Amino acid sequence: MYIKKNLEFMIKSKKISIRRVSKDSGVSIKTLSYLLNKPSTRISLNSINKLSQYFEVNLDDFVNKDISKSNEGTI
Repeated sequence: MYIKKNLEFMIKSKKISIRRVSKDSGVSIKTLSYLLNKPSTRISLNSINKLSQYFEVNLDDFVNKDISKSNEGTI
């Protein structure tokens, strides 16, 4: 699963803070922090769906593909 890697990539490429992601997506800062900093954090499907919608990425791609490779130079 690529959720953490994709989240890190999207935050960096869009130059936004996790605070902004939390506010705009509705996913708590605590959930985002755990996801980014804890190796085996569980995350609800609802949160994953909110993040994929926020970043305008297909849910399946957000979870199962390294979007940093598929979107090189496009974000």
